Amino acid sequence: MIPARRHSRTPAGNSIDEMETLLRQLGDFENQISRPGAVNTPGFQQEYTLFRQYLKWRLEDLNRSMREELSVHIKGLNQASSRH
Repeated sequence: MIPARRHSRTPAGNSIDEMETLLRQLGDFENQISRPGAVNTPGFQQEYTLFRQYLKWRLEDLNRSMREELSVHIKGLNQASSRH
């Protein structure tokens, strides 16, 4: 089963946690399709297509999250250096 797309980042989460979750989900999907005959089941193509779309969304979300975190970090560094 493919998780629903998240519409926003979990406030308590961070990019590393999100990457680890995504890697676990990739591993779970790999295990699912590694079973004998799994790719020959009627719903496989649909599941595969949905999972690819889900990965695309998650990677877009992760990319956005990482840019936001980097921006905050750079802003903090700039403020710290301007005080000296």
